[in-house]
Amino acid sequence: MLYTKKYLFLLSSFFVCTNFYNAHAKQFIHQPQSWNSVQLIGPIASSEKWSYFFKEEARFDLHDEHVFDESITDWAICYDALAYLRCCLGTSIVVSTKENPDEVTKEQRFWPEITWRAKQTDRYKIISRTRLEIRNNFARSGVALRFRQKVIVHFLNDSRRIHPFWYDELFINLKKPAWITRNTVDQNRFFIGVKVKHNAILSWELGYLNQIKFGDSANLMNHVGIFAINITIP
Repeated sequence: MLYTKKYLFLLSSFFVCTNFYNAHAKQFIHQPQSWNSVQLIGPIASSEKWSYFFKEEARFDLHDEHVFDESITDWAICYDALAYLRCCLGTSIVVSTKENPDEVTKEQRFWPEITWRAKQTDRYKIISRTRLEIRNNFARSGVALRFRQKVIVHFLNDSRRIHPFWYDELFINLKKPAWITRNTVDQNRFFIGVKVKHNAILSWELGYLNQIKFGDSANLMNHVGIFAINITIP
């Protein structure tokens, strides 16, 4: 328990210090966006340990006449090594028009991921998710490596279907080919919202996400409306 508290304290301190420095060192460009997704989760061959998930997400840039921004398709296979520890191996395909609205770019990412429940009480639970992305751009040379650390806090109440939660996720570039930013700290995402559980199969999430993308001369701050549908297959 003491190790968990120290880990979360150091991690949150790193988030705050990094964001404070970048926020005050450069100016911000603000943009409204909308991210919408559907996720399927289910067991593999009725196994209690192995599972899969599939997620399709569409992102829209609401300030631009070319509204479509990018789509992300995720697949992953996961193994519950312990009651509080899950290991996943996944891949993502990103189709984007960020650089040029008239030109589509594609990126593939392979990623191992570890998710562990750091703490749980009757009122809340804290989850840590660590992911390493191996990124390949179909049109550019060089492989990029990016580390992602996410801390999630869920507030629990068995008598209600609506559960508030928030998370913070930091992105760090470990290997930087010419087609990504020169910054080591790539971006930070802070989300606050609610999860609504309709039944054992269907739930959805909605809320606000603040995304800071650290640039060479200016920081981009996206104000994102999130809507996500989660389907759990028994």
